[in-house]
Amino acid sequence: MKHALAGLTAVVLAATPAVAQERPAFAPTRDVTVDYAIDNKSAPAGQPRTMKMSIAAGGTRMRIEAQGAPGYMIMDRANNRMIMVMVQQHAYREIPTDPTRANTFLLNDKMGFTRKGTDTVAGQACTVWEVRRDKGTGTACITDDGVLLRGDSDTGQGTSHITATKVSYETLADSVFQPPPGYQKMEMPAMPPGTGRPGMQGPAPGTPRP
Repeated sequence: MKHALAGLTAVVLAATPAVAQERPAFAPTRDVTVDYAIDNKSAPAGQPRTMKMSIAAGGTRMRIEAQGAPGYMIMDRANNRMIMVMVQQHAYREIPTDPTRANTFLLNDKMGFTRKGTDTVAGQACTVWEVRRDKGTGTACITDDGVLLRGDSDTGQGTSHITATKVSYETLADSVFQPPPGYQKMEMPAMPPGTGRPGMQGPAPGTPRP
């Protein structure tokens, strides 16, 4: 369930009293489900080419389904955990996450943003932003209500591109962000001292990075 683009999620336009800086909304302000097409030229063969993301209003809960994956990932940012659901095994694992690391792959106020224009993607209007971060640059086309419709990134080690193909604003039930009833919880294997916990070393699979 791994993939290479990543980014997106949380809060509203921000500005300081002294110098007003334009910024996009960092997370959807209402429930949304987006189908994406992925073009990651630096990824090895076999990486997913489509992905579906279901995001609750505010961006604290996300469900990520990648093409060809044996299951899906649920991100619960409010409780600093990821849930890996394995459909064939009828099981799931909870993976603790480090919030300081998790925030590094989300759009946030530590990044620089420059408005570049407007566009329409998947029938939705969006604003094009240049995004500057410590490890690369990119562009993101984001709706006024915080939905990423297109993202391009260049980290110096390869480029990646993500484009929304379908957007739905239907209300998402709580069950979307929970393992199905009857699925067995599997404990994470013990890790040798100093190696850290699985899932704490990078972004969650499937999240787009502008």
